[in-house]
Amino acid sequence: MIDQSDDFPNRYSGSSVEASAKKGSRVMDIGKEVSQKTKESIAQPSSLNLPMNADLSGSELNSLVESRLQIKQMKELNPLSPVELSKKKIIHPEMKEKQVINKFRSLRTKLFGHDFRNNSVVLVCTTHEGGGSTFFAINLAAAIALEESKTSLLIDCNLNNPSITETFGLKGEVGLTDYLEDPNVDLEKIIYPSGISRYRVIPVGTSLESSSEFFTSVRMRQLLQLARERYSDRYVILDTPPVLGSADTSILAPLCNKLLVVAPYGEVSEDDFSRTIETVGPERVTGVILNEKLI
Repeated sequence: MIDQSDDFPNRYSGSSVEASAKKGSRVMDIGKEVSQKTKESIAQPSSLNLPMNADLSGSELNSLVESRLQIKQMKELNPLSPVELSKKKIIHPEMKEKQVINKFRSLRTKLFGHDFRNNSVVLVCTTHEGGGSTFFAINLAAAIALEESKTSLLIDCNLNNPSITETFGLKGEVGLTDYLEDPNVDLEKIIYPSGISRYRVIPVGTSLESSSEFFTSVRMRQLLQLARERYSDRYVILDTPPVLGSADTSILAPLCNKLLVVAPYGEVSEDDFSRTIETVGPERVTGVILNEKLI
């Protein structure tokens, strides 16, 4: 369980997808196993964060070193202060409640293991509106960016409720829908600094109609491919609409490597949870997080 009483007004817990999800039952703690494919620990990393037994070709090593140098140059011109981060409910090293940040670091590790070469596209969704998926998407991206050798790119795919766009003050800016609608809009034009080192954001954009057509387009596949290729150590996080209220999430799910389902604790029936998993595809679900809010 994550106790956020000092820094954030809510408390959150999480669960593995194998656990039951009956209403009222506590199925998970983020500190438990989340990934179905968590790998065995590898040898201690070197100064480049490589396993001692890594077998890299010269070109792969050069590419990795170049990527790490690019990442170090990703400085924020207008960094958010610890106070601002806390107001936005974003984890940061100076926060008082260390258990919160440590739990998100643990979640990050269990999702990605120690695979330093293969980045991922992670979809974060929830069952119903207000389930807390946006909070987890924002902070999972923040936890990734805490690693000096990693970058995160958070994409707001919730056209009906673009909370990420509003959190980072990007309402009305050119973004995802503009890129998908106009082939003349380049990826670089829709990526914005977040105020956090190594953390970038793509807002929802200026057009909020015909979302299903947007997400089924070739441009959407191209965007995710380009976003991953931009940095070999970049992890792309998608925040999507509630599964039971929109078809968008089930459309985006096949485009992602990992999928996290956030369910509001005590507010989801077993039937709704089962329908959510079935809608996105149980074979795609990496883990489930049970989100408990205590006022």
